[in-house]
Amino acid sequence: MPAIVPPKHNGQFPAPPPPSDPPTANDIAMAAVYELNCINAHGDGGVRDVHVAEAALYKYALLVAAAPKPEAPPPWFAQALEHAMRPVRDDIANLTNDMQAMKKDMEAVKSEVSLINKRQANTQRCAALAYNRTVQPGRAIPFEEVPFPDGTYPWGMMVKNEPLPELTSLEAVRALSSRQSLDYHEGYYPEEAAPEDSLVRERAILLAIGVELA
Repeated sequence: MPAIVPPKHNGQFPAPPPPSDPPTANDIAMAAVYELNCINAHGDGGVRDVHVAEAALYKYALLVAAAPKPEAPPPWFAQALEHAMRPVRDDIANLTNDMQAMKKDMEAVKSEVSLINKRQANTQRCAALAYNRTVQPGRAIPFEEVPFPDGTYPWGMMVKNEPLPELTSLEAVRALSSRQSLDYHEGYYPEEAAPEDSLVRERAILLAIGVELA
């Protein structure tokens, strides 16, 4: 590093001698005494601001130069670190593989649950259709809920912030609004376009839940 030059004579005190390289404790002590003398003389008006600043900067430069420098790691350090980190990286890789396997297992479980739910819905559909066929539309016995072909149970299902009504009777089907009728028709006949005639949609919905009108 460049040589550290002591401050110029300020007219009051002699400047410290040039420091050693690196600076010694005596160099720093002399710089501190010089700075203190400048500060005291500045209070009496005998030393200007620039002289105090030069003394402070000189002492700071010596402190920085005398500070111990960080040592470079020994040549064997990188190899030792690599040897120590290799098991950690292997553990992370194994953990990642385990997490991926667990994710696949969870996806398989979800698929199985979805299949079970669909089979359960199919069973419910068959049972509800068979039951509803035995119920005369004019009687007080309520219809059973028939799931959509995709396994969705429609009663109370929110569609456009509005729950679908329970189709427990012929009157409940006939009381559907145009929007509700279209939603039910779309649910029971997802591959077909909904008829514009509300009466045609009504008969199709009744047929989908197992009720045939004479």
